[in-house]
Amino acid sequence: MSGNRDYRSVFRCRFEMLKRTEKDWKMDGLNSLSYRLLHIKYRKLYTHILVDLLEGKERFEMEQRICKNETQVKKYPT
Repeated sequence: MSGNRDYRSVFRCRFEMLKRTEKDWKMDGLNSLSYRLLHIKYRKLYTHILVDLLEGKERFEMEQRICKNETQVKKYPT
């Protein structure tokens, strides 16, 4: 049952995040994106850039800010 409890907690938090989207969409995006450059490959017609979006770290910080009322915020690997 503990797995179900974790799922419901994340699910409720997701709705809280969606409610905030209307206010936050102007500030979210490339100007606030955290990433780590992994590889750049130059081609004749384009440049292929591979990055790690550091989703685990960003998600953990966002859930701590938004889902303060939840009893347990899932820890993501860094």
